[in-house]
Amino acid sequence: MSLDYGIIGNCRTCALVKSNAAIEWLCLPRFDSPSVFGRLLDPKAGRCVIQPLGRHEVKQYYVHNTAILKTHFSNPEGAFSIVDFFPKFTEKPKPPNHLIRCVKLEKGKPIMRIMYEPRPDYSRGDVRILEQDGQLVAKHAKQNIYLRTSLPLKQVSNVTFPLENDFFMVISDEPIPAMTKDDINTVLRKTATYWEYFVKQTTTPMKYREQVVRSAITLKLLQYAPTGAFVAAPTTSLPEISGGVRNWDYRYCWLRDAAFTVNAFTGMSKFEETAGFMNFLETICQWCTKQQGTPHMQIMYGIDGRHKLPEQILDHLQGFRNSKPVRIGNAAYEQQQLDVAGEVLEALSFFYARYQYADRLPDTVWNLILMLVKQIQDTWQKKDNGLWEFRNIKEHFTHSKLMCWMGMKSAIDLARAFDKQAPFTEWKQLRDAIKEEILAKAWNEKKQAFTMYYESDALDASVLLMPLLGFIDANDPRMKSTIKAIEKELRDGCCFVFRYKKVDDFGQPVNSFTLCSFWLVQALHMMGEQDLAKEIFEHLLTHTNHLGLYSEGLNPRTGELTGNFPQAFTHVAVVNTAGMLASKNHNHEIGN
Repeated sequence: MSLDYGIIGNCRTCALVKSNAAIEWLCLPRFDSPSVFGRLLDPKAGRCVIQPLGRHEVKQYYVHNTAILKTHFSNPEGAFSIVDFFPKFTEKPKPPNHLIRCVKLEKGKPIMRIMYEPRPDYSRGDVRILEQDGQLVAKHAKQNIYLRTSLPLKQVSNVTFPLENDFFMVISDEPIPAMTKDDINTVLRKTATYWEYFVKQTTTPMKYREQVVRSAITLKLLQYAPTGAFVAAPTTSLPEISGGVRNWDYRYCWLRDAAFTVNAFTGMSKFEETAGFMNFLETICQWCTKQQGTPHMQIMYGIDGRHKLPEQILDHLQGFRNSKPVRIGNAAYEQQQLDVAGEVLEALSFFYARYQYADRLPDTVWNLILMLVKQIQDTWQKKDNGLWEFRNIKEHFTHSKLMCWMGMKSAIDLARAFDKQAPFTEWKQLRDAIKEEILAKAWNEKKQAFTMYYESDALDASVLLMPLLGFIDANDPRMKSTIKAIEKELRDGCCFVFRYKKVDDFGQPVNSFTLCSFWLVQALHMMGEQDLAKEIFEHLLTHTNHLGLYSEGLNPRTGELTGNFPQAFTHVAVVNTAGMLASKNHNHEIGN
C-alpha cells in the first residue's frame, strides 16, 4: 500500500504526511498553488523530515475526532511523538495559514536529524536558505517560504542532535511572528476543540461511526473555506495505473463531485458546509448570466471561481512511481458533460426542499434553478463526454440522460415546495420524455441490461444510480438483471468494481473504481440482498490505508490504493452507504 499518508489542513490548503512523519506534499497558500514540498511526485521536489537515527517502532494515528495527526516513535532507549496540524478555530483573530510540527519527548534522548528541503514552484528554479529575523527564509523567484522553530536554527540543516526537550517548527509562505511553546500548545488545544465540536455536531449512524466520522473530517478538509468550493482531491497526477499516463490534476471544484459532497454533508446535518457551496454556486451563476449568449455552467471551476484551467505538463518531474506525465491544470473544464446541471439541481432540492434549510427560496437560487433547467432543455438531446470524461469519445451516455431527468424532477420539486410560478406542464413533459427515451434506448435486450450509452453493449457502473435516484425500482426485472450483469462483468473479487471495461482513450482499464463498489452495495441493499451488501461493504472498509483514507481506485490484485488521494467522491460514498445500511433501524446519533 503505497499511499501511506495522512492529510492535515485548515480548509485553505493541506499537507500529506507519510507514515514515517515525512511531509511530502504541501501547496501554499492554497490547494491549487504550486507545491513547496513535492516529493510525492519526485524525490528531488522537496520534503520536511524529522526522524531519529536507528531502528524505531512507528505508529501513526489521528487524535480522536480531529484532523490532528500523531506519529509515535519508540524503541527500548527512547520514545517521542510528532504532532502535525494546521491551526483551525473560529475565535478571532483568524488562525494563520501555518503548518505546525510539534515534537514531544517521552523518554530517553533519541538522536535526531531534520531534513528541511523546501522547493517552491514545483521545484522549478533555485532556492537559497537564509537566516532572517530569527527564522529561516527559503528565497525563491516566485515565493519565499518561512520557518520558525524553538530549536537553534543550525539544527534544521541535516545535522544530528540529541532530543532533550520538546520543540516546534512552523512553516508558512509569510513571515512568522515569534512564538513560544505555550503559544503553540494553546493553538493546538483550540484546534482540537474545533474538530471535536465539528464531530459533536455531526449526525452519524451508530454502526460504522468511526469510518463516517473520518470521512466527514476528510471531506471538511477538502473545502476551500473562502469561497465554499470543494476540491475533488488535494493532489495532482497520482496515477490511476502505476507507470501509466492516466494522471490528472484534481485540485479543482467539479460541480458533480461537490454536489454529491454537499448532499452527504446535508444528510449529516452539516448545513454550514452546504451553505458555503451554495454561495459558490450563486457566484458562478451571476458570472454566467453576464456572459453573452445562452449562459451555461461548466463542469468544473477553480476554487476561486476561475473559469479557465489550461493543462500543462511538468516534464522535469518524474512522477509518482515514474508515472509520467505530471500535469497541472485540467483540460476537462472545456468538456460538455450533460449530467452536471441535474446533479446541482438535485443538491439544491436536497438542501432547500427536503431538508427545508430556508423558509423561502432566495431569488439568486431561483435564478440558478431557471438557468440550469434551460441548460438541460438546450442540451439533453446532444452527445457528450460523459461522467468518466472520455477525451475522444462522445455518445448519448445513459448516466448523462439519467441526471437530466433527475434535474427536471428536482426543479419541479423545488418550484412546488416554494410555490414558485413555473411552467409545470412543460417541465413535466420534458421530465417524462427523457425517462421514456432512456428506457427505450439505453436498454440492451441481448445484454439484458441498461448499458453505457444508447445502442451499446458496454456495461457502466454508473447505471447503478437508477434505483438510488428513484428512476426505476431496484426490483424491476430490468434493473435486477442490470445489477446482476454488472456484478458478473465489472466486479472482480470480493469487492472491486470497475467503472467499465470498455477500451477507452488510454487503453484497457486495469484498476477498480472504489466509488462504484459502494454504488453496487447500495443497489444490492435496495434490491433486498442486505446480507451480501453488508458483506461487500465491510470488505471495502478494510481497503483503506492505515488511517482509514481512500484514494480513487484499487488494484484488485494487490489491494494497492491508486489515483488522487484522498478522494472526496469515495469518502462521500462511505458516508452514504453507511447511512443506508444503518437506516432500517434509524440508529443515528449526533456527536459522541
